Amino acid sequence: MYMLTRKSTCLCSGYVVEKMNTKTGEWEPLTHSVAPEVNEFRVSELKEGEDYKFRVRAESDQGLSDPLDSDRATRVKNPFGTLKLSTTIV
Repeated sequence: MYMLTRKSTCLCSGYVVEKMNTKTGEWEPLTHSVAPEVNEFRVSELKEGEDYKFRVRAESDQGLSDPLDSDRATRVKNPFGTLKLSTTIV
């Protein structure tokens, strides 16, 4: 989960959250706009074992701000470990 944290009053109308898979190097929007009072955003459809960077832009009637990028990539992993299946063929 990617966390948005506000330290001051926002004069914006919302936020745009984007992700980048470091293999492709391309930014893609995760949503059109997140309300300014939201401080948490769940990201889905990430591929396990791959690295992602995230960035946030404030949105106002003046347009979009410059992005605030994550300082490092995050590797997606299953919090419960590797799933092991066993099958018996008779």
